[in-house]
Order: sequence, then structure tokens, then C-alpha cells
Amino acid sequence: FSYAPCSLRTLQMSSVLFCLWVIHIATTKAYFLSLDTVAFFNASRYCQTYCNSELAQIQSEAQYQRVVSQIENNGAYISSDIWIGSNLTSKYLADGEPVPSSSSSGDVHYYVVKTDGAPYQWASRMSSDRHHFLCHSCHGQINKYVGVTDVYDYDDANEVCLTIFNTSVASITNNDDMFSARMTCREIDDNNGCWIGLKNFEWNDGTPFLYGAAFNQYPWFASRPQLQNSNVYEATIVSPISQAAAIPADSMDTCTLIKPSNAGDLGEYLWDNEVCSASASVLCNAPSEVCDSRHWFVVDTFDGQDSHTSDWTFNTGAHGMCGVRTPIDAFHHEHTLVLGGKQFYNANEAVLTVDMTYRIHEIGVSGSAGLVLFLDETRCDSFYYIGYWPVYSVLFMGTFIDGEWSFIDWRKTPFTTYQMGDDLALKVTLSADQVWNVYLNQSLLLENITHDAFGRHLQNSAWSGHIGIRSVNTSMSVQTLFVSGDAHFLNVYQQKLYQTCRNISYSSLSPTVMPTQRPTIRAASVPTNAPIKQRIVNEIQVYESPAPTPQPTDIY
Repeated sequence: FSYAPCSLRTLQMSSVLFCLWVIHIATTKAYFLSLDTVAFFNASRYCQTYCNSELAQIQSEAQYQRVVSQIENNGAYISSDIWIGSNLTSKYLADGEPVPSSSSSGDVHYYVVKTDGAPYQWASRMSSDRHHFLCHSCHGQINKYVGVTDVYDYDDANEVCLTIFNTSVASITNNDDMFSARMTCREIDDNNGCWIGLKNFEWNDGTPFLYGAAFNQYPWFASRPQLQNSNVYEATIVSPISQAAAIPADSMDTCTLIKPSNAGDLGEYLWDNEVCSASASVLCNAPSEVCDSRHWFVVDTFDGQDSHTSDWTFNTGAHGMCGVRTPIDAFHHEHTLVLGGKQFYNANEAVLTVDMTYRIHEIGVSGSAGLVLFLDETRCDSFYYIGYWPVYSVLFMGTFIDGEWSFIDWRKTPFTTYQMGDDLALKVTLSADQVWNVYLNQSLLLENITHDAFGRHLQNSAWSGHIGIRSVNTSMSVQTLFVSGDAHFLNVYQQKLYQTCRNISYSSLSPTVMPTQRPTIRAASVPTNAPIKQRIVNEIQVYESPAPTPQPTDIY
């Protein structure tokens, strides 16, 4: 398990401590690197229409170093050069490379960053060539998908996603996902459509088939899907926490793709079904933050009995999905994992969004699991905690301030029973540095909550801070975690939260050696009683023992 440097803002709320470190970060800027491989004009259009930006203009040494950081931190996924803008410093122009221009053959050339090894230099490439691209910014947007231009049948498409990104063909679960998927698929040249992960009307990563289960309407073309016997249906309960969806009984051996058009139907880049042996481009699930252990560190905690430092387990999981899971003893302890190696930049009043899909497998007394947001990098025991409390079927939001827990708000979920192992989709948005909205399984449950425990709105920072995952008396796994904005990778000297949690002196750090001291700061858990070491599998039981605070009575 490896450490990660730190970040400052988490979910847009930060603390006073922000002064020194954020001032340093704020003098720099992040870029958005797309792993799609597309032609130059398609790349430019994506930056303009989806990111409200343009291809990156690199004019200074500091900007060049941020490009290097993007390349080196995403190296496992980079397979080509990277399109950039034309307003560039000439310092890094490769020897013998012409200035981009139209050739006698009519081909137009533009700049790329060569990625075949440092030093990373500018080179000229034909505009029709397919490369990754670097946008100046992509504030407020989550990018869940990667387009692969080459064509494959469905089974080979899934293998491509697994091999390149350690993920699977794209799963689409809501309108926001669909918008992003359509934008990504649209930029692929010679487009016969893009495979998505719906085979035989089941998502191949195990996501319940809810979105799109109503046929002949968005996100499908109006006449789709096309079935051999459209009058035969069987009602299948996809998930105990969802309504029944009508699934065609004769729908085997059919796969789904996003197509540019369908004769006779209105709209473009909507769903169609096709035989799985057909050829199409590929839309992969993008690697999320839990696909790379290098950028995380464990916050050691003390639950009233013992100190626990067991590492979380990063793995690929079934169907090629990467993810992370709590230690095996997590159902009777608290565990917190922090994304310390990055923070995310969302300027111009863009909304910060954190989107996590996870599953609860076992619980102990008053078990809960969700997201944490560290906004004061000088305190390991002060943060926001937003999570799901299955014993009471409650979504809650609260704070730890100096280790003391306080509820901010909670709501009962639309479902009264949680089946162990079902997906939980938790999304948190923060706007104006203090207005929160929290969704669970696409339902907005905590709406327009105004809260700013760390004076975030006074700082007007666009940086995300430290985002983490927390389980209390719960065994959980996280399938995906996405954060909006431009990723900024932090060097060893910017790991302020890590240094604080590990009691490390900033001046003693070496840029090449990571300290290994264990943290000693206590971070109290939500349950205020001592956890009972008892497993509860498949079924939720309500205990007589006290909840995190007295059981809420104003749940609505």
C-alpha cells in the first residue's frame, strides 16, 4: 500500500488553515487530460462544448511542469501523443519539427506533446491523426468514460477496456452519465456507434438495470430496442431496493450501443441494440480515483479499544472492475482512507461534485459508510462525514470537530431495507462554498443544506481539498469514485494533511523518501458505544445499544 500526497479543499469547504497552502497552490493551475484518442478538431470541439474551454496553451515553465505531471501520473493509460493548443513556448519544440501549417497535400498539422519519453517536447502531427488531448480546464464536469476509436465486436470491446483501463465497457445509470457518454462517443471519427456495457439487458459490471429499463423512449431511440418477439415480457425484480423493470424474455444475445442516428427516429447518439458480433467503437468506464493506490493514505484511528492500521485492499475485482475494499475486520472497527495525492480545481463558480458507487457487505453495531471531506489540513480529527446508515435506512450528514460528532441533517431513504452487496450511488455537490446537495441512488435527499464549518465561503477557493472514504463498523467496497474538475497532483512538500496525521515535521521531509511514522491523533467514530464484534450478514437488525447519538426522531 502506498501513500499519497495531500490535497486541500474537499468538497469545496475548507478551513482557515487554507491560508498558507492554498495560497501556494492557487498560484498554479491544473489541466484536464482526456484519455480519448480522437482527431484534432474533435478534441478541440470536446474542450469547447463539454468543458467550456479550449486546448491547453502552454507558455511558461510552470505550465510545462504541470503537463509533465499529467503525463507521468497517467502513464499507465497513455497510448499516444497528446493534442495541445498552438500558442506555445518554443523552448520545448523538438528539433526538426515544423511549425503547424497546411501541407501541399492539403493536410493540416497541429501540435502535440510527444509522450515517448522525457523530455516531453512539442511535435507536429496531421489533424486527422488520433491522439489524447489536453484541455485548458474542465471545471464542474465529471468524466466517467473513455472512447476507443478502433472497432471491435462486443466481447473484444470488453477485453480492450479491461486491458487498457482495468475497467469494463461503460455503465450508464442516469441522465448526467448519458450526457457525458454521448459527448464522448460523438467525438469518435467514422462513427458506427460505441458499445456500452448492456448485454442481454444486464450491465456487465453488475450495476442494476434500472436506467433505460423503460423501452422506446430516452435514452433509447423511439423504435428501439428491436426484439424478435416484442410481445413477450417477464417482470424481473432487478434489485430489492428498486421497482420492477420489464425485461424481454427473448432478449438473449443482444448488445447495446450508442449510435449516431437511427433511420426513422428523431435524435442522435441514443441507444440501439445489435447482435454482439457486430463491429463498433468502444466506450469504456474511465479509471476512477480508486484505480490507483499511489494517491491514497490510511488515517489511523482509535475506536476506544485498539489502534488499527490495516491497509485497505486495492484490487481489480470481478469483470475487470478496479476498486478498493476495507480490511477484513472492518465490520467492528472504523477505517478512513484519504485521497491525499490530488486535489481538483473547479473555478468560475463551477459546482464541485463527488460521485461514489459502493457496496456494504457486513455490518456491526450502528454500522455506516460513506464519504469524508477534510477541510482543515492541520487537524486529523475534524472533517465532514456524509454516509448511509443501513440500520435505520438513513442518509446523514455531520461533522467531527476536534473528534466531537454532530449531526447536520438526515433523511429516511426511499427504500426501507438494504440487501447486503447492493450498489449504493452516493453523490455530493457543493456550490457557493457552502450549499450542499446529497443524492443516494439518484434521489435528492438532502437539499440545499447551507453549512460551512470551516469558513470556506470566506476563502472563495476553487480547490477541492482532501476527499476520503470512511467505514464505521462496516465491511464495504468502493467500485468507483469520481471528482469534478481538473486534477492537480501534489508533490511531497504539499502533503500537509499526511504530515499532520503522521506527526511529521515539514522541514524533515525528503522529496525522495516517504516518512513511515504512524498517526497518533484520535478521530472518534460515529457510534459512541464500543463496537460489538458480531457479524450481520444479509439482514439488518436493530440493536438496543445506542446509535451515534440518540436515534433520530424527526426523520422525514
